[in-house]
Amino acid sequence: MVFPFRFLTGARGNADAQTPIFERTDYSCCTIEYIVSGSGFLEVNGEKSTPSAGDIYQLPKHSNHRYYPNRSDPWQKLFFVVDGDFMEELLKIHGLEKVYHIRNCRHLKRWFDRWCTQTSLAISQEQYALEFHQFVVELSMHVYREGARENPHVRQLCERLQYALEQPFSLAEYAAETPYTETHLIRLFRERYGQTPYEFRMEKKMEQARILLLHSPLSVKEIAERLGFSSQYHFSNYFKLRTGESPRRFRQTI
Repeated sequence: MVFPFRFLTGARGNADAQTPIFERTDYSCCTIEYIVSGSGFLEVNGEKSTPSAGDIYQLPKHSNHRYYPNRSDPWQKLFFVVDGDFMEELLKIHGLEKVYHIRNCRHLKRWFDRWCTQTSLAISQEQYALEFHQFVVELSMHVYREGARENPHVRQLCERLQYALEQPFSLAEYAAETPYTETHLIRLFRERYGQTPYEFRMEKKMEQARILLLHSPLSVKEIAERLGFSSQYHFSNYFKLRTGESPRRFRQTI
């Protein structure tokens, strides 16, 4: 009988401004990555996020995904690749099979350090399976604790900011729907996500701008209008400030 778990590899990944976009359909295994530094852009089964230092993200088996580093702050990562029925069942049991991005996981880095250094040793698949089980338990406990602490008004604000990038948004109007003042809501949001709602929204707009520059025929002016910038000049200046290069240069060099 074939053992139902396979630890395939553990390694470090160092990106730079020239690292290409990785895109896969019906992925053949499962990769879990820890970001040591930097940040990047991730889309798994239609869900978009921007993982950064201290975060973990998962590329599940059979997923459709694409990801690439932030060109101005490329990520450095530790990762491991696993496969087998035991892996899939374990993630499902602990409710992680559709959890793609988990924030603030620095306490779990030790697992990635361990697996990146012991792949050259004679470790049995049974031992890897036991360790992976413990890792999944700790990861699921972290996800549960983070979810329990999440303020529903802050979570809904995050969702609105992320999925209405091409529509006008008023934080004052949203605050009026909640028990909080606008100032209090900004403080709660910063405590949870490490940035203000404005900074978060602009980060998402830059992510969308990169996608449109790479994969659409829209002109820079049309992209600026679509994302709600007052002018092409304003958009180009902000894009260069955040990425280190102009929209036209970014489109030409990728």
